[in-house]
Amino acid sequence: MQSSSSFVRVLKSYAVSARRQAWWFAAVLVSYGLASFFSGVLTPLVYRRIIDSIAGATDRLAIAPILTESFWMLIGVIFCYQLFYRTGDFTISAAKSRTMEDLNRRAFGAFMRQNYTFFADRFTGSLVAQSRRYTRAFEDIADILVFNFWMPTIRITGIVVALFFIRPIVAAIFLVWIPIYIAIAFWMTKKKLPYDSESAAQDSALTARLSDALSNMFAVKTFASEWEENAAFGQAAERDGTARLRSWRFNNILIAVQTVMFSALEIAAMYTVIQLWIAGSVSTGTVVLVQIYIGSLFGELFGLGRAFGRLMRNVADASEMTGVLARSDTEPFDRVTSEMPVSGTISFEKIGFRYPKGSRVFKDFSLAIREGEKVGLVGSSGSGKSTLTKLLLKFIQLDQGTIWVGGQDVSEMSPQHLRRFIAYVPQDTALFHRSIADNIAYGRPDSSREVIEEAAKQAHAHEFILALPDGYETLVGDRGVKLSGGERQRIAIARAILKDAPILVLDEATSALDTTSEHHIQEALHKLMQGRTTLVIAHRLSTVREMDRIVVLEDGALAEEGSHNELIARGGIYAGFWNRQTSSFGEVLLDEDEDEQSNT
Repeated sequence: MQSSSSFVRVLKSYAVSARRQAWWFAAVLVSYGLASFFSGVLTPLVYRRIIDSIAGATDRLAIAPILTESFWMLIGVIFCYQLFYRTGDFTISAAKSRTMEDLNRRAFGAFMRQNYTFFADRFTGSLVAQSRRYTRAFEDIADILVFNFWMPTIRITGIVVALFFIRPIVAAIFLVWIPIYIAIAFWMTKKKLPYDSESAAQDSALTARLSDALSNMFAVKTFASEWEENAAFGQAAERDGTARLRSWRFNNILIAVQTVMFSALEIAAMYTVIQLWIAGSVSTGTVVLVQIYIGSLFGELFGLGRAFGRLMRNVADASEMTGVLARSDTEPFDRVTSEMPVSGTISFEKIGFRYPKGSRVFKDFSLAIREGEKVGLVGSSGSGKSTLTKLLLKFIQLDQGTIWVGGQDVSEMSPQHLRRFIAYVPQDTALFHRSIADNIAYGRPDSSREVIEEAAKQAHAHEFILALPDGYETLVGDRGVKLSGGERQRIAIARAILKDAPILVLDEATSALDTTSEHHIQEALHKLMQGRTTLVIAHRLSTVREMDRIVVLEDGALAEEGSHNELIARGGIYAGFWNRQTSSFGEVLLDEDEDEQSNT
């Protein structure tokens, strides 16, 4: 049942894109159908006519006109076959190419619609593999449907009809044998689908393991974990190899069954036609014709049986991506064509949230932030600081309560509209493998070079950028690997400066900077904060010391709030953090990574 549902789901998914090229595919079917009829049905009939003329001739000159006529018939049949086949080649190229372009767009769009938790739970390498297999599988499936199903159907139908006109008893043998063969081949192929599905799943797991290790190679090297990673990859490769071998073994059994059935057809058909020839009921050309048709059927139906296996294997390859396309818990990403006026007020009203399979983070939590107010969030690991920002940005969804931004309920705003008015700078800066200029202007891609450079200057990034070989056109590498942590952070801050959003969220935005760089960045950030509602998460309390208000979270609750001086005078949790950070042992940093992130 599962295999049938996967098969139908995949074909329906492909049909969405293929319907947009309906006329092209119609031309494909007509062209290849006619080519198959001329090649597989008419050509052997012409040869039968030639052989019968030669076999029964006593006067060679007398049959010359017939042979000449048959020769011109053969030329006409071959010409039509080549014409229609070449037409099919051109039309199928256009149809498949345009459909695969649409499939690529749909797959990428499906990823863009997924929410934060979708990507937190999956390997990037595995998703890339699923997307590429989905598109490539269509190319193979389209070829299978045309070359292994449509064309053989036309040829087999024509053969059976031709034989009925020549000798019905021979046609009856073919007519009985063909559906039995197809039914057995299809049944065995369906049995093979679970093996193909397991092989595809293990291939995804192997790809994900490879991608995970390669993308974290710096950690592998620094922890000297090459042996462990190699061993773990070897186990994944073994599981992949075992699953693939099971699929191939079943395929060998399928081929053996096909061979036995073809042998039975050839013996039965040739015995019958030879007996008919002995009785004088059929001509020599008919005996040859039946042998040609048997050979043709052998190739067509043997290929059909193997095509079932390829079809199911491609269905298995595509089924993972069709599952992503069918997901309902997605985010729309329609282009925002008009800016919705949003002020900088933020309000959390009795919100509640629990991570799946994790402990509760917030319950009836409330916090109001005035427009233009600068608020620092402080707390130990697991207190809910980063979770609060993820809820604000709609990376995760509330269980209860309401979040208001600019007087609007964020649950009624699209994520794109909401995030357009929030500049977010995380601790783990995400850079694209593009130029520095493209990374800075990511929030406003139409920005001029002068505006980009001005943002970089404010972020104190201009100097180090100019020192690079290609300046602002320097490619930063995968996730910015060519830059230091501090340089990546300054690029991210320049990006936020350029975005010029009314709300600014800084999640440990200066944690990767040295003291000198942090001093310069603090100056830029103070300018950036002017007139903007700012929410700052920091484990270095010097970062939030100048905030209008500091909010201390403890176990998902508001434990303390007030200015730096007020909280120090109060002698509570914040004062304890401050005293530990300014102790004689140096600055002790609060743990930045929150436990609740591991629950996602």
